[in-house]
Amino acid sequence: MENVLINTLKGKTSSVVKCVSVICLSVSLGVAFVRLSLFHFACFLVSLIFPFLFFQPYIFLLLLTGILVLFPNVGFGVREGVTVFNIYGKGSGVLPIPLFSVGLFCLFLSAYIKVTSTRIRSGSKLIFLDWSIILLLFFSVSYILVAFLVNPKGISMDGFRHAVSQRGVMGYVQFGIMYFIVNLIISEKGQLLQLNRLIFTLALGRAAYGIIRFLFFGGDPANFYANYEGRQVKLTFFDIYDSAFFMYIFSFCFINILKLLNQKKHLIFAILLSGINIVFSFRRTVWIGFIFSLLYLSFNLDKGKRIFVYGLLLLIFVISIPIASSRFDSQHSIFSDLSLDYSSSRGMGRFGELFYAIKTIAKSPLYGLGATGRYDAPTVFQWRVSTEIVHSTIVHIALKMGILGLILFFLIVIGVYTLRSWNRESTLHDRDCAVIFYSAYSTLIFLLPDIFFAPSLIELRHSVGLGLFVGLVSVSARFLGQEHKLRVV
Repeated sequence: MENVLINTLKGKTSSVVKCVSVICLSVSLGVAFVRLSLFHFACFLVSLIFPFLFFQPYIFLLLLTGILVLFPNVGFGVREGVTVFNIYGKGSGVLPIPLFSVGLFCLFLSAYIKVTSTRIRSGSKLIFLDWSIILLLFFSVSYILVAFLVNPKGISMDGFRHAVSQRGVMGYVQFGIMYFIVNLIISEKGQLLQLNRLIFTLALGRAAYGIIRFLFFGGDPANFYANYEGRQVKLTFFDIYDSAFFMYIFSFCFINILKLLNQKKHLIFAILLSGINIVFSFRRTVWIGFIFSLLYLSFNLDKGKRIFVYGLLLLIFVISIPIASSRFDSQHSIFSDLSLDYSSSRGMGRFGELFYAIKTIAKSPLYGLGATGRYDAPTVFQWRVSTEIVHSTIVHIALKMGILGLILFFLIVIGVYTLRSWNRESTLHDRDCAVIFYSAYSTLIFLLPDIFFAPSLIELRHSVGLGLFVGLVSVSARFLGQEHKLRVV
């Protein structure tokens, strides 16, 4: 009888505690919803469920990927005085790095702890991490530490903020960590397919939103060509990584229709949506990357289908002529840039940056100028551009990390493209993984112009997005049984 009474009291106490907890949580959520902005309320919710997310890294990865697909890195190109929401910059006013970066590092820690502890308990070998990524992370982190410790103003929080700035080498750290996250967490084919469905669904919805906004609401407000160059053009999305996700779903549907003969109307609809968004982005690197990807996709088709793709390319080229004419004019072109006098105010374009950056790199070619290094340029030039970045990832790496960093980067770039693009034997028994591999690989081809002719890793969304696509190539190749040692761009 005594035990029954004790158990009854325990049960009632437990019920009371649960009820009080639910009431307190409900009141807290209600007050937070009324008093906080939408973003701060979302942060409040995430902080509540963070313990759960930390011990469920796969759900954490899905959340992070959803943010990557849905939210652009807005800021550059927006008209002065116009306020825009940029999730990748939130928290940087208080913390040394944005909240998104904090979440990225927490996810990496969560994934590594969980996977390592599981392997220790099972008695299997510990995780083998690619030496190429290890070197990249070690190299990047060492440059950040040097920039922090050897700051002319002394060791301070401002010095640390400068050292971990996106304009330095922080992007390479984020890129490598995202690659590790995808490889650590995705251990089953079902997880890969679910991640692919999430990307496809969200990107397709965003593509539809882009078309509607383009047709009826003036297009992307981050329109550098209209807001600062005065051109009468609208565009779908200025952020190149929106187009990268559209290229992913374009490739996915393209392969299903032409390679696997999966004739579904919704796939054709998705191709049209994503293709229109890519063409009307008005970004030169996007257009060139789109052509590269279509050529790459066609090489894996038989002759008849290849001719069809070439015809499609020709049609896109013809349609793009009037679109391109509104994007460019006869007064300013790539050829006029080459002939400019870079010591004058007229030579402040992209080639001017390259000219002065290469001259500066010659002063310290082996190690570069460090994470906070700048290239030397005339005063009239510095008024218009930031000398901390170069509009070429290759030259930017050389400026910050010298020839050593450049060699490492090239080793990694060459490594990912040594993977076979289409393994017919493995495709026969695992078409799902083959299509994901093929789509992610095609997206990396699409991103080549951005990697080589834009500072692709100085923006948080770009560095993490690149790590995501390379991780998808690596994981899908693993399930296909392909040998791969270097898998990174």
